[in-house]
Amino acid sequence: MSSLLPGVGYTTIVIQLYSRCYIIILAWALLYFFYCFRDPLPWATCNNPWNTDRCVDLTTTNWTAIHGGNLTVNWTSGNLSESSASEFWHRGILSMSGGIEEVGSVKWELLLCLLACSVACYFCIWKGVHFTGKVGLGVRIQGPLISLKLERCTE
Repeated sequence: MSSLLPGVGYTTIVIQLYSRCYIIILAWALLYFFYCFRDPLPWATCNNPWNTDRCVDLTTTNWTAIHGGNLTVNWTSGNLSESSASEFWHRGILSMSGGIEEVGSVKWELLLCLLACSVACYFCIWKGVHFTGKVGLGVRIQGPLISLKLERCTE
């Protein structure tokens, strides 16, 4: 091993870990984007398969009665309610288990989003920075027009 570049191996590992985390976050964002086209939005209600009895539907809760009225709470049990958006994230997207001993199953829709993001990053790197800049410019120009057309189609 050459002593000229002692930190190259460690740097490569750190960059690879950072890239994997970035791709996972992009996959979550892509899956969230696809969920945005559902009606009603899955994080707005408590009647989804991943919701529990502790789910609180924030769109139908009477906040004036909660914040302005007199409220008696049993502090021994505590507040165990969880918003529908929080349950959507933890149970719907992440499918978090009770602990490390519960492995769980593969979320195929999330795996497909991860694959799509990985392929997109691969082609951006493969074609180079010059081509990626052109694609970015095209998306920046066409993006608002496409979103307006999609909004018109859904009305």
